[in-house]
Amino acid sequence: MEKKCIKISNIKISPDKDTAFLEGIIRKELRLGKDAQIDYEIAKRSLDCRHKPQVMHIYSVEVYKVVRSGREEKLENIIKKSGCKNAVMSKRVIYKFPVNATENVNEDERPVVIGFGPAGIFCALELAKAGLRPVVYERGQDVDTRTKKVAQFWETGELDTECSLVKAEQAHFLMESLTHRFQIHLEE
Repeated sequence: MEKKCIKISNIKISPDKDTAFLEGIIRKELRLGKDAQIDYEIAKRSLDCRHKPQVMHIYSVEVYKVVRSGREEKLENIIKKSGCKNAVMSKRVIYKFPVNATENVNEDERPVVIGFGPAGIFCALELAKAGLRPVVYERGQDVDTRTKKVAQFWETGELDTECSLVKAEQAHFLMESLTHRFQIHLEE
């Protein structure tokens, strides 16, 4: 599904300001009065610490709807009239997982994910959110063994070539938190 919107980027705001202040900036950028009702979402918020002590939040927002005098305005017209250099017409693609489990999935019908790298983590996460209780098979060692191998490396300098140190460090945190949060069963 696609949602048409005006995307405004590079909005700089001091961290002590609230969302009402952000909405005021959006109104100013699009040249909208206080009477206009706007429907927007924060698409991205980052912290710019390059010019200390003046730390700033940098926002990107997506405006989906503008209503003035009870009438919804065309977003294309608003962006043309505003002259805002940081605003463009955009489309937000909203992905909806095609399946949602309505009841417990039989053990024989549970989906299987092979590997717990970035793609495997994402697949298992989406399947778990859909209630499908995925089973994940991972070639590497279990979390506890990986943790011991990493500790052994830092203590002795001895590297187990079958246990990727970087993968072990990253996977340890992800595997532990995701398996508990989404009740994912890991098979060795």
